[in-house]
Amino acid sequence: MSANNTPVKHLIDEAARLVVDKNMIRWDKAFWVDAFNSAVRAILAIRSDALTANEDFVCVEGSTQTIPVGARFVVDVLRNKGGAAISGNVDLKMLDDYRPEWRSEPLASAAKAWLYDDRNPTTFYMYPPVVSGTTIECVFAKVPTPITESDYDSETKCELNPMYDNAIIEWLVYRAFSEDAEFTANAARATTALNAFRTMLGDKSQADSIVQQKSVDIKNQPR
Repeated sequence: MSANNTPVKHLIDEAARLVVDKNMIRWDKAFWVDAFNSAVRAILAIRSDALTANEDFVCVEGSTQTIPVGARFVVDVLRNKGGAAISGNVDLKMLDDYRPEWRSEPLASAAKAWLYDDRNPTTFYMYPPVVSGTTIECVFAKVPTPITESDYDSETKCELNPMYDNAIIEWLVYRAFSEDAEFTANAARATTALNAFRTMLGDKSQADSIVQQKSVDIKNQPR
């Protein structure tokens, strides 16, 4: 978590201000804490890579590896610890089709490539199969840590990058007005906040796609 991340309290207080309840009379602290946790889950449902961490991973013997506790899936495998970069994500089905015996190849002390099937998110594969204890540098998508009321009081920082602050606030506003959705005005405000939340995340996904495509184009340029 970056030192620049925004304290949870600041985000909740801003949402409470926007719904004109700065003293938390209509919506108490417990409500806001629950709404904040649901905001993080909602963002990760759309942007599964919004919470990641670089970690050293110690492999078991062979090709098949299981992600560590606290991870949701592997985002990238960067390199052998202190050594060469690891290629990938290589197409698992293609390797299975053209080299069906690859999992039985001799064990190596360093990996050359990694493979992954998003239908099985807790498992990834190393090529060639590696000896036990081989350490690699990975990027994992992480399971968020739910906040509590004490986290609000102690100004614990949000796990997500500040680029998601506005989306979190819009979700909090949406949740608050949804509690009073029987009133037409509040139902409309809830819808407006939810649409703003979706637009923010949609715009970011579109921008990321453009950046990723530019990166691919640069890599594919002739040299």
